[in-house]
Parts: sequence; C-alpha cells; structure tokens
Amino acid sequence: MSVVVPMRSDERRESLHARRRARRDELLTAAIDVIRRGGANATMEEMASAGGISKPILYRHFTDRDGLVSAITEHALAELGLILEEKLAGATSGEWRDVTRATIDAFFEYIERDPELYRFVVDHDARQGGPATHAFVERVALHVASAIRHGLTANGRDTAPAEVWGRAIVGMVQATGDWWIAGAPISRSAAVDSLADLAWAGVRGPHDDTGGGEAAR
Repeated sequence: MSVVVPMRSDERRESLHARRRARRDELLTAAIDVIRRGGANATMEEMASAGGISKPILYRHFTDRDGLVSAITEHALAELGLILEEKLAGATSGEWRDVTRATIDAFFEYIERDPELYRFVVDHDARQGGPATHAFVERVALHVASAIRHGLTANGRDTAPAEVWGRAIVGMVQATGDWWIAGAPISRSAAVDSLADLAWAGVRGPHDDTGGGEAAR
C-alpha cells in the first residue's frame, strides 16, 4: 500500500508558480499567433479570445497591456538575437564592414521571416506611444555601434562617433526595411549591400575617396 506524502508549502508554491508560468507562455504564444495570422492590427480582444479568456484576465497574466506588449517584444528580440548570432558567426573575416553588413542583413531577415510581428512591435506600438520600438531598434543599434567602434579602433581613429553613427545607420536601415517589406522592387541582398556600402562610405570618411579605404579594411 503506497503512502501519499503531502506536499510542503514551498513545493505547492513552486507548483503553482510553474502552472502560472506555463499558462502565461500559452497565452503569449496564442497572442503571437493571432498577430501572425491576422496582422499587426490584431486587437487585444482577439488575442484574449485565442487563449480562451477575456481581455481583463489576459492582462492579469501580464499585469496590463504594456506588460503583454513587452512580453511580445521580448519574444521578437530573442528571435532577432538568434538571427544576429548566426549572421555574426558567419562573418568569419572579422572585418568591421562585414560585421556591419551581417547586422543589417539580420534585421532584414527578421522582418522577412516575421513581417506582421515586426509591424506590431515597431509600427503598432509606436502609434500607441509604448517603449517597444526603442527597445527593438536599440538592440540592432548596439551591434552596429560595436562594429563601428571596432573598425575605428583598428584604424587608429577616434571611437567617439560610434554611438551616433550606429544609431544613424539603424535609422536608415529601419526606414529602408519598412519600404522594402512593403513590396519595394529590390532583392534583400541588393538592399543590404547598398546600405552596407553607404554605411561604409560614410564611416570611412571624405578624407579617403580614392579607394585607399579598402586597403584600410
């Protein structure tokens, strides 16, 4: 005859926390699926319905609307991060222009893979005045700024402009990406190459327009 050992209070708390976390993950997955199927303008009511609950209960799992948007954004950032890692690992030359190009290409690959979720995080949330847009773009900007800083250091130049240039480059990448994902008549590779060339020419500087900058790479 087996003996049932009652759960300790800490075990019960851990079990309850695990169930709540699992349910939260289920609701997050359902919300993301709604956005992917229905588009960036999917409503919170639709997301709640997909999870089989009401909107107030959905918010309860994420504290509020901003909490849900933040969780969706973190999911998008995690996916972007995986793509970035893959692209940067492929930039085996280590040249800073190649690193910058890999970062730009990662951004384009993400929005090509997941256009509606990208639009929700960046476009939809921007209209709502939330912080998601800044968080998403900042992740890419940090990688670009790091690549620029590395290149400037390698060439014995002042690294102070790296932060500004990194964000400026990401601004043009985002604007071009929005144009491209809307159906621009240009391939992803061509768009990424053009942006990388422009970024390289700008960072290289007007002091070197004879081709010497290539040697400096």
